Amino acid sequence: MSEERWYISGPVTSYATTAYGRAIIESAHILAFIDAEMRMRSAGHHVAINPAHYIADHDASHADYMRCSYRSLVTHCNALVLLPGWHDSRGAQAERHAALMCGMRVAELHELVGKS
Repeated sequence: MSEERWYISGPVTSYATTAYGRAIIESAHILAFIDAEMRMRSAGHHVAINPAHYIADHDASHADYMRCSYRSLVTHCNALVLLPGWHDSRGAQAERHAALMCGMRVAELHELVGKS
């Protein structure tokens, strides 16, 4: 089997009622993606796509991000890792479904690097 090329999936957006609240929560989510990438690389995993590196266009819609993530997932990766909280994220649930439908390995972060 070829080397697994991982796509990191998890919650990014927030449904907080204030812009400040959303910014704080979404910043914490982005930091969780960066932390997961560092932990995975330290454990010897090849992280091909970390969406946190590509989230920059605040004018893009959720649908725009999902189109980009699907394209990245199926083009550059053959495995998907789920961050804590993925159950509460429609986007992460959709990415998980797409990965499973494409026959990719799907794992939760703690299965690959242990609990922090």
